[in-house]
Amino acid sequence: MNIESATRFLGDHMLYMDFATLILGTLAYRAHDKRLQLLFIHVIVGIFVFSISKYTSSLGNNIYTSYIFAPYEAIMFAAILYPLAQHKKTRRIVKATLVLIIIVNLTEGLLIEDGFTKYNSYTYVFINLLVGSLAIRQLLQLRFDSQVENLARSPMFWVATGLAIKHFGVLIVWAFFRVAQENSMELLWQLTFIREAVIYITLILWMAAFWVARKGYYNA
Repeated sequence: MNIESATRFLGDHMLYMDFATLILGTLAYRAHDKRLQLLFIHVIVGIFVFSISKYTSSLGNNIYTSYIFAPYEAIMFAAILYPLAQHKKTRRIVKATLVLIIIVNLTEGLLIEDGFTKYNSYTYVFINLLVGSLAIRQLLQLRFDSQVENLARSPMFWVATGLAIKHFGVLIVWAFFRVAQENSMELLWQLTFIREAVIYITLILWMAAFWVARKGYYNA
């Protein structure tokens, strides 16, 4: 199996992972706090967007959907991690970065040549830096500042670990994605494979978060 076939295999079976995460999230629904509720909503939205993307890809170029999904994803993940931005300065930085992400997203689509037909990779670089940094901050807070004795029993540990891996894991992917689109199909498939594999890992960690929440709720 070459890299293109492996990447297509991961992409074609992504929906199964999404539904597995949705099922575990549904089983743990009574145990959701506000942040797990937001993650659960994101999983539902992700399934919807993935389905629409698969359908529109059969009709032609569907890359424009990423210009809609990117700002949503940045705002949603920031909302999940925002409560730990306790200092006013940190909160201002988060809000300013979200505004910057929206501006960069619009700039890529409207002003850069071939906008809306090439992935908004520069937008995702900023998203990765913002969400990845907030996720690492959450993990450090859980490790040093909270009363959690066993991190593995904290749903937010698994959520934050997934977000950190997802956004720092694909940072290098998005940094070179547009260059690969224009110059090397082989590199493009390699980068896409990394992105898909990281998403699989993230979904497994989110499943763990829902499972831990459900187990903690019913064993309390």
